[in-house]
Amino acid sequence: MSSNCKVPTFNQQHQQDLSIFVAVTKMRKISKKRFVEKTKTSLTPVFFPGAFIKKDEIKSVLVRVGESVTLHTDVTEIQEDELIRWKFADSNVNKQAEFSVIAKWDKTKTEENLYNEERFKDRLQLDHNTGSLTIRKITPKHFGQYKLQIISEGQKISKTFNVAPVSIGRDFQLS
Repeated sequence: MSSNCKVPTFNQQHQQDLSIFVAVTKMRKISKKRFVEKTKTSLTPVFFPGAFIKKDEIKSVLVRVGESVTLHTDVTEIQEDELIRWKFADSNVNKQAEFSVIAKWDKTKTEENLYNEERFKDRLQLDHNTGSLTIRKITPKHFGQYKLQIISEGQKISKTFNVAPVSIGRDFQLS
């Protein structure tokens, strides 16, 4: 007996997406007390809002004090419904430091917020096309982790950058 049931195939991108498939088996009533299971089984995708979260990627960026660095989103153009959020955690002070928002770009409202606290005063620049963040005139206070979040309906992309100093003439390790 041949089955017309097609099982979906997954590529690597699908494996990163969070989705649940439920196997459904139909039951057929033969008499008042007996049921027979049909041989046809289908896979039904069950999706949840916000279920498509791409795995957090961590990238190390080495920079010299006094230079500028651009943290690239690897996005060619921000879409109309996307919100860009950049966060910073000073991991040099505390390995479990919490992230605080330092820059935000909401394309739907064409609204930019740069949180120019003393550490980042007049040093941040946000590219409105790509969402990339440039930090000018790096000082040791700027070393730490930067987290990018690109949020749109049903999807959230997260990327972490570990910004560390270049060590000239010495061996070093990034933890």
